[in-house]
Amino acid sequence: MNEPDPKTLDELRGEISALMGRCILKLQAYELALKECLATSSFKGADGRPLEPRSRHKYTKMTLGQLINELTGTYVTPESAGEPEDEEFSPSHVHLKISVQLSDDQYAALKESLRILLGLRNELVHHFLSAHPLHDVSSCLSAKEHLTESLSIIDTRTSLLRAVFQARINAGKHLLELSRSGELDHLITYGFIPGQPVDWRNTRVVELLQAAESKFQRNGWTDLSLAIDWIRSEAPQIFPEAYGCSNWQAVLNTSSLFDICEQAEEGTTTRSFYRSV
Repeated sequence: MNEPDPKTLDELRGEISALMGRCILKLQAYELALKECLATSSFKGADGRPLEPRSRHKYTKMTLGQLINELTGTYVTPESAGEPEDEEFSPSHVHLKISVQLSDDQYAALKESLRILLGLRNELVHHFLSAHPLHDVSSCLSAKEHLTESLSIIDTRTSLLRAVFQARINAGKHLLELSRSGELDHLITYGFIPGQPVDWRNTRVVELLQAAESKFQRNGWTDLSLAIDWIRSEAPQIFPEAYGCSNWQAVLNTSSLFDICEQAEEGTTTRSFYRSV
């Protein structure tokens, strides 16, 4: 039996090394892009301070599997999951999160692409030489074919994910445009953009009124005067006129999110109470 030409074997091994390098570099580039995408999808800030990425350090040491779980569990969700739950309210801090919601079929396709990509990455990093020892020409040819197919899979699967990244980039650009126009400050402070319909459930004034309920309600009702005093101390920039309302009772009525009860006091004084509906 003739031994293979060592130069031919070395050349094959060189081609295999080059293919492996391309696969690993593409996977690492994707992993870094995924970390950046996640790190710039959640922002935090306090009143009067600029927004900044909320948890950049959180992702630096995550594995690809952990990053994928974070992406598909927090920032990309299926329509069937409904709206994500709101985070705990804090009157003095601002939290903004950029997320993407896909149809159930699109979400399933994304999960499958990521599963294949992760499995391929683990196979190349941990098991490649076990399956392809590169001892002879036959083993090298098999390894070269496998790496060529792997490179094609990596390119195909990562291309399917570009739409998700592009949606994140577009959302970031929109956020930047809002910031430059001053509308972002208004959105952060009051919870709506001037000139656009007000989604009362997401406004700061409603959040504050509901937060006051948790502090002051008695028998299901909250004294509006106590709530107003608390809101003025916690968020003095919030006032009814900012929402086109002449007074706090008008905010309660216009939002359609509260019941109002008037209670007569001695003389001609009346006290207002409210509760969420």
